Amino acid sequence: MLATSFDLASCVTGVFTKPITEYRDDRDRRAYEESKLEASTASNTGTNHIDQSAPMSDSASAETSANSVVPKRKAISAGQLAGASGASIGMFAPKALKGMMVDIPLAITDGLKNVPRLYGETPRDHGPVTGFTSGAAVAGKTFAWGFMEGVSDIVVKPYQGAREEGFTGAAKGVGKGMSSMVTKTGAGMFGLLGYTSQGIAKSLRSTVHMKTRKSIAEARHAEGRWLVENDKHNTEEAEKTITRLLARKGDK
Repeated sequence: MLATSFDLASCVTGVFTKPITEYRDDRDRRAYEESKLEASTASNTGTNHIDQSAPMSDSASAETSANSVVPKRKAISAGQLAGASGASIGMFAPKALKGMMVDIPLAITDGLKNVPRLYGETPRDHGPVTGFTSGAAVAGKTFAWGFMEGVSDIVVKPYQGAREEGFTGAAKGVGKGMSSMVTKTGAGMFGLLGYTSQGIAKSLRSTVHMKTRKSIAEARHAEGRWLVENDKHNTEEAEKTITRLLARKGDK
């Protein structure tokens, strides 16, 4: 919940801070490129002074080539600054939706699930959420077990307490049973929304980044093909090299 509040506040304040950040970054980049250009120009000018026999055209071409190495960057425009401000406020709605549908329900669910730890009971672990399928499965298990245990604990906890500590244990068991009925059923209800939404969010994220992963895989395959095609050592030579290395290791 605090993370969601912080993200929403960052979106609002970003209307003012993002343009300033973009301006400063652009200013620093231009200053770095200008200093690099000046250093390159000074280096070429010094070389031309040393070589007096070089024609003037060579000096001009050297300066032109230096200028072409690091082209001057135009200053950031007001439209780009306004775009940075708009992009920040544009993220308010998605972050608010994610907070209401995923983060806050999950925070409530985890809080309610861990209340039984206060009296020595370990909550059930229904597995990680990696996508829509696993999210729906975890949500269903949390809902089913939450209601089943929450209702049954009203009877089970007093019975267990009476068997262990008599009347005092039975009284404690009644309190534990009432607490379980509220916390476990509550975790089941909020988990039905939270885990399902979390699964949907992770599936959408995987879909969005699938193109990037595919590009990385294709680049690795291309690199592997290049290494195979440009390998100058055949299999026989590789085996001979390995044999020699093993022999040297044996001698030592």
